[in-house]
Amino acid sequence: MAEINFGMLRQFDGHVVLLRSTEGENMRARVVHVDREHQDIVLDILDTDQPARYESLGKPFARGSWVIPFGYIAEISLVE
Repeated sequence: MAEINFGMLRQFDGHVVLLRSTEGENMRARVVHVDREHQDIVLDILDTDQPARYESLGKPFARGSWVIPFGYIAEISLVE
């Protein structure tokens, strides 16, 4: 997969994607915003194989948006 950067991620802004993190998490999410300055993306997570990770932070994954740094993304693809 190509290097994860703003130029590559901006094509996903506003779309539903499949994302695999560098820590092995797999999720389906809507990309709300891709931020060049902070090098992160804002996601509304629709489904994840690690829901307990978010619940340990005090809220279910599907409640609210989450910010994920570009460096946390191993792979990302558009859901068709």
